[in-house]
Amino acid sequence: LVAEAINGVLVNHAHSVGELSAEAFVLRIFRRSNRSGFVRAVSDRPDAFSTNETKVDKLMQRLFTQNLDVWPRIREEVQVCLQGASEPDVHQRTLELSPHEQDIQRHLLNIIESTLEELRGDPNVDLGSLTVKGSLFQAFDGELKQALSPVWQNLGPRTRRTAHDLSGVRHLLIALPRVDAVEFQRLLESASVSEPGRDPPAWLMSPDAQNVHA
Repeated sequence: LVAEAINGVLVNHAHSVGELSAEAFVLRIFRRSNRSGFVRAVSDRPDAFSTNETKVDKLMQRLFTQNLDVWPRIREEVQVCLQGASEPDVHQRTLELSPHEQDIQRHLLNIIESTLEELRGDPNVDLGSLTVKGSLFQAFDGELKQALSPVWQNLGPRTRRTAHDLSGVRHLLIALPRVDAVEFQRLLESASVSEPGRDPPAWLMSPDAQNVHA
């Protein structure tokens, strides 16, 4: 396909376009040979633009876009579109975790709570409004990175290790309702193995960790 023959490119899930992604590579080739074709990128994840990798200015450069349009749901055009004749009939179903899964979730949340308390013990760290409850949502990782990135060079090895361990535990928490028992066990074993030259995660010694492994 000749780049000069393309009128434009539409990019979906723009928030996921990384520097080394296939989409970014294609756009570089397209723009190198076609200076007049348009690029339109859309995303329904405004919360994803809080990390360094997906900051708006970097992403717009990566996508070769110059204008940014924000369309919140409060805009009349959006409401009309969502409430039109094509409005879907949505039925929400809530699936409860099994008693065993609830126990695992409770122990993982306890581990996250103690890890957050340890991070707050470092005078260089200000976690702001980060809470244990917030760890159940996707935005938690971005908020944690946003809090630690400015002071990362001032953190000691123990605090950095604690932050790394926190990410590992949260990965288990998010995976719990999404994967089967075999896959969760594999993830748990992987999180429990220390890298060469490093001590095992400190949370493995906690009573909650022992209950998760039970």
